[in-house]
Amino acid sequence: VIYAEVFYNNTPTCKVVFNWRKLQLNIWYHIGFVLNNNKISILINGLFAVDSSNDCMLKTNISRLFNYIGKSAWKEDGETNAHID
Repeated sequence: VIYAEVFYNNTPTCKVVFNWRKLQLNIWYHIGFVLNNNKISILINGLFAVDSSNDCMLKTNISRLFNYIGKSAWKEDGETNAHID
């Protein structure tokens, strides 16, 4: 399962889940996330897989010192169990 969620003021505003087929072991996949027109989409190997069913509320004035891929900015959240290339 590939899952993405957008938060606004610590409240989830939209999510997208990709689980309609199994990804095979020992196969390299390019997984992309796109936020466009207030929707979040997942792409697999450059092809559209799924997008959120509702619009995402987005905060437009974010200022952060650190940004992560595969890790949350909050220590209470678990870390990604994946290899990121």
